Amino acid sequence: MLRKLFIPWELPQLLLALILYTIMKKRIIQAIDYKDSKVFFVKDFPGGISLSFMIFLNDIDLNNLRAIKHEYGHTIQSLCLGWFYLIIVGAPSIIRASIWNHYKLEDKKYYEGFPENWADLLGGVDNIEPKA
Repeated sequence: MLRKLFIPWELPQLLLALILYTIMKKRIIQAIDYKDSKVFFVKDFPGGISLSFMIFLNDIDLNNLRAIKHEYGHTIQSLCLGWFYLIIVGAPSIIRASIWNHYKLEDKKYYEGFPENWADLLGGVDNIEPKA
């Protein structure tokens, strides 16, 4: 796997992914390979998060290609940004998700802003049906 060459470049998010995996291991319902990433579907997980090549999604997204592609886009951002990923993408993404969840804002608008629109573009989300 070519991605292993990037371990030092993605080290902060990879370490967080391994901690998250360890904490949630018993709640993982299913794991799949998607391109060069590993997607874990976790019971009662609040949304989705991508850390290096590891993607964690709520188990209700098991057949949600849009969610998988979107989170995969974040893994590409991680490759591009390396150590800066958590600052440039991770923090803004978590802050935006918290605001959207708190105020129950429209999903479509969430994905129109940075860094979500960039993740959609990188993940190829525009090539599939929009989320209902």
